[in-house]
Amino acid sequence: MFEIAFHALTQGFYLLVFVFLVRCLSLLWKHPFPANAPKFISGSPLVGAIRLFSDRRGFCHGSKAASPTGNYSYYLGRNRVVGLSGPQGRKTFFEHKDLSLDQGVELFVAVTNVFEQGDDPSLDTHVSYFRSTVRTALQRSQSLELVPAAIEACTTASLNRMLAKGLIDPFQELGWLYAESTTAALGIDDVASSINYENALRYNNELKPYGLILQERRRLICTPSEWS
Repeated sequence: MFEIAFHALTQGFYLLVFVFLVRCLSLLWKHPFPANAPKFISGSPLVGAIRLFSDRRGFCHGSKAASPTGNYSYYLGRNRVVGLSGPQGRKTFFEHKDLSLDQGVELFVAVTNVFEQGDDPSLDTHVSYFRSTVRTALQRSQSLELVPAAIEACTTASLNRMLAKGLIDPFQELGWLYAESTTAALGIDDVASSINYENALRYNNELKPYGLILQERRRLICTPSEWS
């Protein structure tokens, strides 16, 4: 009886090891890039371009310089990613109908679309118009020096509001501040002035992809000529 139980446990252990190895191999396998893809930038076998998370600016500038076209390709996990640069790359990024900014940002933001969407059909029209306005604002390469001033004004207003209230909900206040400062930095002042506790979460959900781009652009405020 003991020998049968030991044999069963041994077989079960071997089976678990086999399944584990198969799973590891499946994670290591990636769809290859097509032959006409830009220059490939190698990275970690499992994670891919891990430097993108520790030194995003250095990775992007270094990869761009290493490619004869300025465009480059790399893996994030098993996902294939293409980095675009230059005026044509910017045009493709913002205007190509087959590209989804929301799907792309899921690679960089762990939790997406976590807020409940309302049943009001007018929200679809609002989101479409809002995102079109944000895209237009993001395509501007001038007036980057105004971003710190816009964020500072929103931060000051938020601190004054919290000081006047005394007792606050930090999650609500930070959500309001993020939505207000992001829209103000994008130059959408009418939207920034209309944000309140009730609609801040909805705006944050819609702003998530564009806020990520804005964070990268703010790093280049001192040298706007480097952004392409």
